[in-house]
Amino acid sequence: MHQSPDSPQSRDQGWLCHWLALVALGELYSSDKETHVDPQDPLGPAVSASLVTPDPPGAEYYYQSVSLLQQVAENPDVQYIETLCLLALYAFSMNRVNTAYMYVGVSMRAALSLDLHRSPFDFPSERSSLSPVELEHQKRLYWTVYYQDLLTTSTSGRPWGVLDDEITVDYADSSRLSGEALSEFFDAEESNIHLELMRLRSQAYSSLYGYAGTAINPYSHISLFDFELSRPLSQQHLDKICEFHQALLCFENELPVSMKMVQAWDGSRANINRVNAHLYLIYHQV
Repeated sequence: MHQSPDSPQSRDQGWLCHWLALVALGELYSSDKETHVDPQDPLGPAVSASLVTPDPPGAEYYYQSVSLLQQVAENPDVQYIETLCLLALYAFSMNRVNTAYMYVGVSMRAALSLDLHRSPFDFPSERSSLSPVELEHQKRLYWTVYYQDLLTTSTSGRPWGVLDDEITVDYADSSRLSGEALSEFFDAEESNIHLELMRLRSQAYSSLYGYAGTAINPYSHISLFDFELSRPLSQQHLDKICEFHQALLCFENELPVSMKMVQAWDGSRANINRVNAHLYLIYHQV
């Protein structure tokens, strides 16, 4: 872009917004910057640290991307949804949960308006003639929006944006891809496992705290939301807790070997990587 400032892409506001959001996330996850406090500061390290609050890595790119974002697109496209997902992820990483929640809300509506939640074979449409790579891309984009929706709603205690009964699109599936196309996508099995865990977390939170309402959870009146800690839990409460506890144990037992963090006899752990660490972080937060 900097080499060809007059190119069409450099003048495309949507593309530039998307690119800046991507760079912001890249800065955030690759930066090793730390906040340094001068120990000789006469105000003391605690005070000086509170006065100096530098922006997190990538913040400048993030704010530039936000300034270019078309808040409500009459005719959204895939790139617009991708940009919203990137901005939501950055905001959530900075603990701006409400900001992330609202970005995800717009991206979910945009995805629904493009029928990304429906199988392209439900009825004839332009999507029916897309290549396997394009279809897989759109499919994974929708499940990314769905995952972020469950993440932000379960974190903030709000109802999720779409009912599962409305979704007909399949999970991520790389079986129709080959060659270079296959290398463009994240492992399908790992993606689907992360999605299933987030689904389980969202179901547990909404059921135990009753914020999804009776349309989704018929027993939402059996809730811990306004439960007085001085009172003992009823058998109905205990049954619900036990149900989800057993579901979590079953989920972990059925994980593929490559995604299980196993402790060896010498105390070392196998299969430790960012993907598995994130999975277990969500697992133990439920």
